[in-house]
Amino acid sequence: MVIYTDQDGHTTRPIIGALLDRATECGFGIKDALYFARDGWGSARTDVQPHPLTDINSALAAGRATTGDQHSGCPSSTPRCL
Repeated sequence: MVIYTDQDGHTTRPIIGALLDRATECGFGIKDALYFARDGWGSARTDVQPHPLTDINSALAAGRATTGDQHSGCPSSTPRCL
């Protein structure tokens, strides 16, 4: 799960908590709960301070970005994965 906000990262914790609770009730297994905020990015499941957004830009500039689209990896018998 990823939450994007134009506010600080700590503001995502209540909404991520509510979404995780609901996902669990519905039987979904969530591996992590990430946020992308104006003060950085990170996992809402840890108390680690947000990573700087420049880390993402550095990865892109270094050519470590991944390629693909939302349909890559779909089983051939599936007409369309969402």
